[in-house]
Amino acid sequence: MSAKGEKPQIERIKGAKSFYGDEKDVQDLDGHGTQVAGIVLRLAPRAELYIARICEGDANYGLPEANRQLANGKRRVVNPRPEIVAEAIQWAIDQQVDIINMSFGFDQFDREVDEMLESARAKEILVFAAMSNAGTHKEAAWPARSSEDAIGIHSCIDKGTKTSDFTPLHVHGNQNFMTVGEQIMTHWPTRKGGGFRNAQGTSIATPVAASIAALILAFVNQSRCKNDREEYQKRVKVRDLWKNGGMIKLLQEISKPVGDYRWIDPRLLWSAYPERYEEQTADSRRNDAWRRICKALRK
Repeated sequence: MSAKGEKPQIERIKGAKSFYGDEKDVQDLDGHGTQVAGIVLRLAPRAELYIARICEGDANYGLPEANRQLANGKRRVVNPRPEIVAEAIQWAIDQQVDIINMSFGFDQFDREVDEMLESARAKEILVFAAMSNAGTHKEAAWPARSSEDAIGIHSCIDKGTKTSDFTPLHVHGNQNFMTVGEQIMTHWPTRKGGGFRNAQGTSIATPVAASIAALILAFVNQSRCKNDREEYQKRVKVRDLWKNGGMIKLLQEISKPVGDYRWIDPRLLWSAYPERYEEQTADSRRNDAWRRICKALRK
């Protein structure tokens, strides 16, 4: 037996750029970006990350009251500006990513960001976005509330039986997908003490959903599935899984209705598998997964 250590997670971060100030200053003052990236690193073990810093962040976020202070006598910019987000999306497109995760949103529609999201769709890039944490006090954030622009994600408790108290009301005409967004253990910046912390929010549920999509694309793309891809490509457009509409169809297939929402089952393509799953062969499991993909894309 050969017991080799894992590669450092940082090696999976293939690119990073700041769109706020010095483009090389990608230090996370806030901690929120580190938490989001940490979730993807843990849940999608083969995913490679490209990280865009889109605002200065709150250096006091997550710190005890006694340790908080104002930076240069003023509060930091903690909300991203639309024009900066648009630049970051263009950069992500240029990096030829498969998925864009937006763990934030805006109260209002923005044309410049919308044009960049349209460009991402044209390049067959999936976009996941957080619905917001204001509960019933505000409507869901844009672009998450627009199923044309993004796959919006709500937060729910671990078992998916109810939404989180902070998740907004369901959006009419939207799929209203939800994944667990409470008590998620994830990374915490070294400059703030390091280690791991629990996090919650639709911005935390969103990378969970994005990781699910990454796992699905990784399954479809694996070399072992080459013959399956070629065979099923004759029946459906497998490449549609790289489009919001196609991924939405598959997520609807593997999710379950919970009131006005749909809980994405973490068993993914095998959520409808019989209880005696462990007795099935790898080939039969793979074939069942492809049949579900085919069924979803035919709708």
